Amino acid sequence: DVRRRKLGIYKASGFPEIWVLVPWEASVRAPGLVIHVRRGEGYREEAESRAFPGWRTEEIHRALTEEPLSTGAWDALKRVALAMGAREGTSPEDDPLMRSMYRKVESRGKAKGHAQGHQEGRALGRMEAVAAVLRVRGIELTSDLTEEPALVHGLSDDALMGAAVACAGESDFRRRVRALRGTPAEPAPSPDPEA
Repeated sequence: DVRRRKLGIYKASGFPEIWVLVPWEASVRAPGLVIHVRRGEGYREEAESRAFPGWRTEEIHRALTEEPLSTGAWDALKRVALAMGAREGTSPEDDPLMRSMYRKVESRGKAKGHAQGHQEGRALGRMEAVAAVLRVRGIELTSDLTEEPALVHGLSDDALMGAAVACAGESDFRRRVRALRGTPAEPAPSPDPEA
């Protein structure tokens, strides 16, 4: 409530900034937020908060009335929080709750990274085993199979070794693997007309 006499009471009480919120459901006045900032002996309407640098009236209104908060409202809150931290020389790490949340997210990321690394390492090991079987059989490799982990994705070790033992060459191994995965075969090379 900012009737003129109330602003005088707020001024006498030392409030440097007053926010007047009109919710979305208000029927008499248009919804929105007005910021009254103390300047000299009175208050003046401002489009941006002085207490929360860079936070504009429409952003504050959204943050106070949206349920759930939109991405735009969250972005504004983050921007203002970082500006305040820079002004005060603090960061989110200085807050015990935020520090705890960062640690939790970080540990989940490491666990996910560990699992992904394990999968990639297993795929690499499987391709090295296939390449070793092909070399022992005297099949010359024209490419480094270990650089193609997707080739073994979704196939059992038995299926891979079966294809490596039964194939007539590298291209036949690839054809067999694609057939096991249900991937369409590559077209056969056209005969050389000069041969």
